[in-house]
Amino acid sequence: MKGKDNLLVQLGHIQELLIFSLDIPDENVSHKQELADLKNIIQDLEKAGKLTSEGQSDLLDKLNKLGILYYSHFERTGNTADLAGAIQNFQQAVKLAPKDHLDLPKWLSNLGISYQSRFERTGEMAELVVAIQNLQQAVNLSPDGYSHLPNILNNLGISYQSCFEIGGEVVDWADAKQNLEQAVKLSPKGHSDLPSRLSNLGNLHHSCFERTGAMADLALAIQNLQEAVELTSEGHSNLPNILNNLGISYQSHFERTGKIEDLERAIQTGCETYT
Repeated sequence: MKGKDNLLVQLGHIQELLIFSLDIPDENVSHKQELADLKNIIQDLEKAGKLTSEGQSDLLDKLNKLGILYYSHFERTGNTADLAGAIQNFQQAVKLAPKDHLDLPKWLSNLGISYQSRFERTGEMAELVVAIQNLQQAVNLSPDGYSHLPNILNNLGISYQSCFEIGGEVVDWADAKQNLEQAVKLSPKGHSDLPSRLSNLGNLHHSCFERTGAMADLALAIQNLQEAVELTSEGHSNLPNILNNLGISYQSHFERTGKIEDLERAIQTGCETYT
């Protein structure tokens, strides 16, 4: 799927990253002020030589929060220097964190997402490889019942989907499917992120249909996207993207079957997208 459906996937994993923020204000002035304050804190800690103390949990928290702020600023401005700042701070947090630190999986996930975003800007496969490495490590280090595991699995699935869409390798599709399905399975009913995860899974199946022509994948794309629409509240910012993708899937089904009801559903869904 091209165009708006790719945007939906991107919105999905950005949302997952910002879940890990610590009450960051939405107002631009407050956001920039907090970013400046955190920079000053990090600079003071560096001057004091405290960066060499790996047991400083407050430092690790500040590094992660600074990385999130840089990433959030990158999303607003598109400035790749901010993305580099996010990666630098997430890397430092990961480097200094004890291997058994409870927050290490989510910091690795944030680092992986940042590399995924840089891949989306540069197209460099090396960035995508590093994204997958960090996200896979985050999954491996997540204990049973870890509340952030569905987020991490979703992000890893999206990265593998990027690999599949570039190279068409079945193994990448299988890894994407496994991780996205597990993210959906572990999401409690009523969870605010379940619709976006279902949508990402539907997009993956449509992407596979476009390469293989397998109608079973198209049916699964429609099934997951329909469920995502049903679980998304009216007025939600993601709803137009999900409806757009569902309409594309109905259109694809019509083109294969010639059934007028598929065309009618595509038209109806398209109308709902812009109402």
